[in-house]
Amino acid sequence: MGSAFNTFRKLGPAAFVLKAIVFVIVADVLLLAFILLRRTYRKWYFAKRDARMLAIRQRWKALISGQIPYATWRKKTAERELIETMVLDAYEVANPEESARLLKQLGAES
Repeated sequence: MGSAFNTFRKLGPAAFVLKAIVFVIVADVLLLAFILLRRTYRKWYFAKRDARMLAIRQRWKALISGQIPYATWRKKTAERELIETMVLDAYEVANPEESARLLKQLGAES
């Protein structure tokens, strides 16, 4: 009973083509596995991020008015980045009175 390597030797130059085909198939499977893993992780990450964003939006007025002190959320990196992004987005469309309050909130963070 011969080994698989003996079978490859009998094929001659076709063995090189067969090895290349096997290599390409393995590479494609690994690439597909990476893509699926990455998509799964991103789905989980954005679902978690959206849940945090919803929780922040529900207490938005209390955050901006200062009823919830910035010290309670400033050490949480993910939450702080979301709040900073939301404040800057709100600042773009705010009237002068509200933009002053938003700037005060951003100033309290530093």
